[in-house]
Amino acid sequence: MTRFREYVNRLRKIVPAADAEGLEGLANDFVLDSVAFIENKDRISFPTFECVFAHNTSQFLNQAKRLGVRPPQTYGCAIGTRSGKKYIIVNLGAYLPLLMNGEYNFIVNLTLVVMEELLHVLYPVRSEAEISPVAIAYTEKMLGVKIPISYKRLAKKLLNK
Repeated sequence: MTRFREYVNRLRKIVPAADAEGLEGLANDFVLDSVAFIENKDRISFPTFECVFAHNTSQFLNQAKRLGVRPPQTYGCAIGTRSGKKYIIVNLGAYLPLLMNGEYNFIVNLTLVVMEELLHVLYPVRSEAEISPVAIAYTEKMLGVKIPISYKRLAKKLLNK
C-alpha cells in the first residue's frame, strides 16, 4: 500500500467524525514522514524546528505575527527567528475546502506545502523557484502519485511572476 493510500484511509475516518485532533495528528505525520523522506533523499539531518498547526487564517497570521513575520501567503511558512530557532506554521483550515474535491487534492496540496516549508528550513538561502520543483518531485515520490502537468505548469508560471 502506498503512503498516499494509507493517508486516504486515515482521512476517511477523521473527516466524518469532524475530528480536529485526528486531522492535526495526520498532518503531523505528513511532517514526520516528509522529514524522514528528505533526510534519506538528501542524506542530511534537519536542524531542530517546531511545527505549529493553525486551524484558520486568523490563527495562522497571529502565530506569524507572534514570531515577527508577515507571510506572503496564508497556507504555510517557514520562519527563522533572531535567536536561531526555526518554525514551520501550517494553516490546516486553508486546506479543508480542498476536501470538497476529494482526498487527493487535500493530501497532495497539504503534503506539498509541508515539503516546501521543510526544504526552506533545510535550505534557507534557496529561492522559491529552486525549492518548488524539488518539493513537487519529492511529494510525488513520497506519496507514490503523479501531480498533473497542469499543476506543475501553473506553479512554474506563478513563480516567474
